[in-house]
Amino acid sequence: MDNRTFRRTMSESLHTLGRLIAFTKGDRVLYFAGMFLAAGQGLIQTVVFGMGIYWILSAAQSGDMAHTMRVGIAVLALSVFLVVIYTLGAWMLDHGVVRISARARKRLEDHMVKIPAPWYDQQHSGDVMTRLFHDYEAGMENTLNVPIQLTLNILLSGVGSIIAIVALDWRIALSLLVISALSMLLTSRFVVASRAAATDVRKQNSAVSERLLDIVGAAQVLHVHALYNFVLNLLGAEVKKGREYADRQGRIIALQDAAGEAVTLLIYAGVLSVGLAGMVNGSVNAAKLIAIFQLSRGPINLFTSFGSMLVDLQNGLAGAERVFQMWDITEENYGHIAAPMPGAPAVSLSGVNFSYRADTPILSGISLEAHVGSKTALMGESGCGKSTVMKLLSGLYPAYEGSVKVFGHELRELPRNAVNNLLVYVTQDPHLFIGTIEENIGLAKKGASIEEIKKAAELADAHEFIENLPGGYGYMISERGGGQAVRCSWRHTGRRCCR
Repeated sequence: MDNRTFRRTMSESLHTLGRLIAFTKGDRVLYFAGMFLAAGQGLIQTVVFGMGIYWILSAAQSGDMAHTMRVGIAVLALSVFLVVIYTLGAWMLDHGVVRISARARKRLEDHMVKIPAPWYDQQHSGDVMTRLFHDYEAGMENTLNVPIQLTLNILLSGVGSIIAIVALDWRIALSLLVISALSMLLTSRFVVASRAAATDVRKQNSAVSERLLDIVGAAQVLHVHALYNFVLNLLGAEVKKGREYADRQGRIIALQDAAGEAVTLLIYAGVLSVGLAGMVNGSVNAAKLIAIFQLSRGPINLFTSFGSMLVDLQNGLAGAERVFQMWDITEENYGHIAAPMPGAPAVSLSGVNFSYRADTPILSGISLEAHVGSKTALMGESGCGKSTVMKLLSGLYPAYEGSVKVFGHELRELPRNAVNNLLVYVTQDPHLFIGTIEENIGLAKKGASIEEIKKAAELADAHEFIENLPGGYGYMISERGGGQAVRCSWRHTGRRCCR
């Protein structure tokens, strides 16, 4: 791995981490205060305990048992106090992360409904769901808590222990720093490989989710055509590839752990060697050497755990980056509501060219007009572009050539809510949300009364059908849509209740 790749990876990681930290705005005092207090656990386990051993043993060497007891009680009281501080910090941190995560989740939900339709068409629903749930949880919620807290914990413990060792014996501290710095340089070499492995694992998780959703969504087709072996083979191939990526990530972690263990033994051997030499010349006593051994855990964790700490952090940041990719998509424009221009055709297309992919044109030179009060039908063979014209008119695909006007307004210049106000588009495969029929019809107008909802159903010739259902307009629609009859009624109802 060259230094340029390492620097680029670290720069990308710091950028992603900075974007994560930006979400703490509004709870930064709670979050950072809790983070630093909770990270003090390392100080309790290493510095306080190590120096406590030194103070107690030094007092015991004096032969004054009363003094030794007082020192022991003081060390115990300090430890209890720090444990209470840690507990308070852990609560503050968890509470802050919950608040920050809830706020970030709400922002993401608000953003995802404004992402242009073409982006969703280019993504598999399994990939989108993985980003919204698995990647969000690991990259946003978890990274803001455990990896960052662990990093600060190790830093505070390591730096505090080094300062304490310097105070006890600078020669041992110097030898410890030299060995530890070499180990840090060694373990940092795993950063790029771990980031790449984490990214591959997350992408493959999305691929597995895509196959699973295909199986769930096509359950009836699988039964009718006995395609289980086909889809299971596809799923098995993705799962196998996922295991290969996970195995590669595991090998990187294992190599890093092995390097860390080797460095740990080297550090202890160096401390012991210098310490015994000090005992021989009288500059180090037994109490000091025992305390330094305890304090050595701090720098050992700091330098040998540096690599594994970065692996955990890179794993979370890889998930966060996939969420930010979704966050960076430009939202559709939701602005003013435009009124129809007097005398203008309801719809007019002039010289329209459009393609989903550059090498496959769908519409070429299409021109037509449809006037208010008239009925216009688009006819043609399957795949000729009839549905594409409807999607263009609905504003789902603004990247067209030519002119598309709705009631005299150029479509690409209209904000989304203006398009919704001028047009009603009933898709070939309408989607029903889990809830009652009343709630589904009422989606078209916020706060729609039951009278308005029934009027819309009457206009769609669905009122009588709905009234005969159990519960009438309170009939609960399941995930599958409540049956084909309900789908047919909704196909005609559309959004009329707000017009």
